[in-house]
Amino acid sequence: MTIDVESFIRSGKLGDVRLGMTKNELVGLLGAADAVAGGGRAPEILKYPDVEVMVKGGVVTFISITLPPAHWGDAQYLGWRPSHDTTRSECEHFFRLNQIAIDSDQRATRGSFRTLVVKDSGVRLAFVDDLLDRIYAMTED
Repeated sequence: MTIDVESFIRSGKLGDVRLGMTKNELVGLLGAADAVAGGGRAPEILKYPDVEVMVKGGVVTFISITLPPAHWGDAQYLGWRPSHDTTRSECEHFFRLNQIAIDSDQRATRGSFRTLVVKDSGVRLAFVDDLLDRIYAMTED
């Protein structure tokens, strides 16, 4: 799999993997997951080396990419390669340089956890203590 972080941030799609696709379509693209959690009444979480996907009611509702260098799977990362050491200000600088609009009303939740939202795609970047923790797309319930 090739992971283009900037493309994911701009579109909310990870190549052909997108919110709203069926679990069967997902497995057809990525194959069987390395690990599966949940299921039954709870959402099912399919874990691949570089991607985590949540399936609810047979439909993809959450896509998250693994940040290098915490884990290196089989994926090839193109372009911008943020990591868990990337700061919020570095992300904001990247967005300004690449004309990616973010929600100026940053969401703050518990303690030091903050989220930036990309306006056009709805992709979220979550930070803990101003360090990047996760990049993800999700459907609103």
